[in-house]
Amino acid sequence: MSAATRSTDEDLEEKAQLAHDEFIETYHRLNLDASNQMWEEARGLRYVLSHMLELGKQGEAAHCRALEKIATDARMNLERSFRVLLGHKPLRDRRSLGEYDKRKVPQAPPRNRFLRLPLRRQNQT
Repeated sequence: MSAATRSTDEDLEEKAQLAHDEFIETYHRLNLDASNQMWEEARGLRYVLSHMLELGKQGEAAHCRALEKIATDARMNLERSFRVLLGHKPLRDRRSLGEYDKRKVPQAPPRNRFLRLPLRRQNQT
């Protein structure tokens, strides 16, 4: 590896680390006023970006590029939750982040939930 290439790689790594540190600072400020949904979306984005940074440091450029779409989806999910918090209609549906998803999917109620209620007779007073 030439000295110029090594220098460029070190510069890129330093820039990536600085950008990540700046994101973490913004992440912490955002979470001070975030709703629970927004906090979970921000955690998902943080997780993806942290993994991308680690892959980049290891020289795994192809794997890092493969996470670009997931990182974009995570950012758009966060934007969506911010719009909801402000009372606006979301512009798009939420996208799953796969293993990076920190948001709990709400469970559907059991189908027989009404069967557990006591039956009321018409002539009861």
